[in-house]
Amino acid sequence: MCRNDRKYLRMLGCLGLAIGVWGAGVALSTPALAQTICNSQIVVNFPNGDNLNRVVGQTVRMSLTITNGPSQDAGAPDDQTFNLVHFFPSCVSVAGGVCTADPGATPGAPPPVQYAGNLSSNCPADPVPNAADPFDVQFSLAPPYTFANSVGCSFSFDVTIMEVGSNGTPANIAQLASTDGVCGSSLTSSAVGTAAITLTCPVCDDGNSCNGPETCDAATATCVPGTPLNCNDSNACTDDSCNPASGCVNTPKPPTFCNDSNACTDDACVPATGCVNTPKPPSFCDDSNGCTDDACVPASGCVNTPKPPSFCDDSNGCTDDACIPATGGCSHAPKPPSFCDDSDVCTDDACIPATGGCSNTPKPPDFCDDGDQCTEDVCDPQDGCTNEPADPLPAGCGDAICRTPGFWGTHAGVEKDRSQNITEQVIDCADGNCANHTANDFLFICGEKIDSPDSNPADGTTDWNDAASSTEAMCVSVKGFSKAMLARQLTAAALNCIISGGGADCAGTGIYSAVFAECNSRCSGGTATKNELTQCIGALDCLNNGKNITNGTCTDGGTNNCHTRALVNETLGLDFDPPGPAGSSDACNVANGTICVVVGPTEGPPYGDGLHCGTDSLP
Repeated sequence: MCRNDRKYLRMLGCLGLAIGVWGAGVALSTPALAQTICNSQIVVNFPNGDNLNRVVGQTVRMSLTITNGPSQDAGAPDDQTFNLVHFFPSCVSVAGGVCTADPGATPGAPPPVQYAGNLSSNCPADPVPNAADPFDVQFSLAPPYTFANSVGCSFSFDVTIMEVGSNGTPANIAQLASTDGVCGSSLTSSAVGTAAITLTCPVCDDGNSCNGPETCDAATATCVPGTPLNCNDSNACTDDSCNPASGCVNTPKPPTFCNDSNACTDDACVPATGCVNTPKPPSFCDDSNGCTDDACVPASGCVNTPKPPSFCDDSNGCTDDACIPATGGCSHAPKPPSFCDDSDVCTDDACIPATGGCSNTPKPPDFCDDGDQCTEDVCDPQDGCTNEPADPLPAGCGDAICRTPGFWGTHAGVEKDRSQNITEQVIDCADGNCANHTANDFLFICGEKIDSPDSNPADGTTDWNDAASSTEAMCVSVKGFSKAMLARQLTAAALNCIISGGGADCAGTGIYSAVFAECNSRCSGGTATKNELTQCIGALDCLNNGKNITNGTCTDGGTNNCHTRALVNETLGLDFDPPGPAGSSDACNVANGTICVVVGPTEGPPYGDGLHCGTDSLP
């Protein structure tokens, strides 16, 4: 029992400094014999682990344990009632159970440690917190807790570390707890306990590599910002940035970075200096075409413009000027003959270089002159030269009379009644005098003298197998030796010219004069080609059949042609109208079967067995 002479006996339990363990109570007053002493205890603890190495911003679990401690000095046990618990969150110091409040590194409320709730307990009833005064958080016990000796309970709650302590205790934040209560002897009792939260340097890494590694100031237990990273890599061709998670990032600039929008430059980035825009080489726009002007246009690129027409102009209107792409050189091809062709064969067509124009000059008067006074020489724009018999015929000119080699070859004898040797009679007129046959009465064909020999005057027929026989000259195979075939046509032409009054050389017979002279010369010479001989054979055959030669073509001679005219020349006294039946057909057939030929080096076939004509009456 408590003594009645003292209404109050203030009891103070020992301070329990608990760092993970319970503290032991220590009596602070002088006991009295037979006196009941209330020994209340309150212990501040950290039930979730060591209180060391805490950092600002963390939440710490606190535990307050209230106990009715054993009676002191062998006094009788006594009950104890607790009705209020005081929690002083931060203290600079605790002396005699009194907490000197720690205002924190930044003076003023809240204190460095602040009540954060989350209260739990195993007490008879949960304490009711009141944190109106942040430096004295009070827990009311309602109804008050009454514990027998050595009995108590605990309750826990969270506190948040707001800042470090004041400059005096930067790394240690002390807490103090005390209780208000009454002993069973009606004496008042109270007890206090202390604990401390020790702060150390927190993890200062803020996860941002770009502001540099943070450090901790051990004197203040606070983080010190690091030095921001310098991400400049001194490369003008990269974009420099910082990734908080990884640090510096140096990304190559895109291809467009140095694009100067000039298609005529090569754009590049040089790390040491930056963009370089180099003009492209002259070959950049070369299209390998020498006929274009190659250029680069900054806005669009290459332009290959064809060179102007004047590039290859040689100031000659008679050439076609062109540029050669492969070489870039010029060609000046003469314009084709058709360029100035006016489709008029009677003009000389020419191109004038100075103007490029055409001149179409009429051909000279002698262009169609065949050298025959008996013809009219006319140039037709479409058909060319025509040499028609003059109308009227000049003096000494008459109408031409003509017959084929076949006629003259088969009318050189008197094999039949009423037949006559017309061929011999015409040859008798070769010298212009038909009265008799003289040494001058012969035909000069292919360099050979041709006559009408008759070794048997009684038969009245020209001989065959004689190198000078007109029968051998005209009675040859049409598929034989080319010169022999030409001699056949020339012999007939000479006979036609004599009966026409133009002489044995045809000089006075207009339609024959030029052709006869040309072809007789070819036959007698040794340089004529087979083609030239063939052309003469065709031309004379055309005339001997009564046709005309127009522009080198054999054309119809019309109804009144030389082949239809009677064999009559009154001037010469020749009249073979009618001519009578063929009188030398047999002789012609025999001649056709011999190997005798009137022309050639041996006057025999150059392709046979070497035999030749039996005689040559005019060697």
